[in-house]
Amino acid sequence: MRKSSRPVLPLTGLSVSLALALSLVACEDKTESQPSTLGRSDAILAKQGAPSTAVKPESPAARAPAQETPRTGSLCDSHPMTEFPKARLTGLDQSGLALGAEPPVRGLTWVNLWAAWCEPCKREIPLIVEFQKKLKAQGVPLEVAFVSLDDDPRQLEKFLSQSGFAGFTKSYWLREGKERQEWLAEVGLGEEPRLPVHFLVSGTQKTFCRIEGSVTSGDLPALEAQFREHG
Repeated sequence: MRKSSRPVLPLTGLSVSLALALSLVACEDKTESQPSTLGRSDAILAKQGAPSTAVKPESPAARAPAQETPRTGSLCDSHPMTEFPKARLTGLDQSGLALGAEPPVRGLTWVNLWAAWCEPCKREIPLIVEFQKKLKAQGVPLEVAFVSLDDDPRQLEKFLSQSGFAGFTKSYWLREGKERQEWLAEVGLGEEPRLPVHFLVSGTQKTFCRIEGSVTSGDLPALEAQFREHG
């Protein structure tokens, strides 16, 4: 049996440290390459050295919106007037799963795609609720349907029960799998869309506006104009 002529180097403290560092980098890359994992928010916060706050009750200071970037382009991206597709949704509220959910689109509706792991999504929830309240007070018969793309409904249910957001007590959930992929394709999105995404739907169930990314406090006049035009 031929013996290798390559010398076997002893493991020094430096080589062990290097091997350990490379293994940690590999683990981080593996975590970040799986955007659908249940703990993606916790992973981001842990990397930053912060405690997990993904589904824990938040203080008013923690719920304060981040610095807003003024919108430079139009509110809606280019989107043809198409019928908003139906999907088999599950309704969740603070008490848990509620089977036999009603369809989220009934009349003039703002559909918000979000997830409990999505920090920008959670920051804008109070703003969406506030906008709905103001628009209704001004005679716009607007309904809001939150539709979660969480992979595990337990994370969504926990966030609903602990968020503390006034006026936010329920959401729909679109189950992961073939049906979600087909539905996302119908609305013009990929399998892993960058959340949040908003669809403004008319009383005839036609999508007349799609907004990719968070809304800001300065978007209210443009939103009102869109809803009044298509209400």
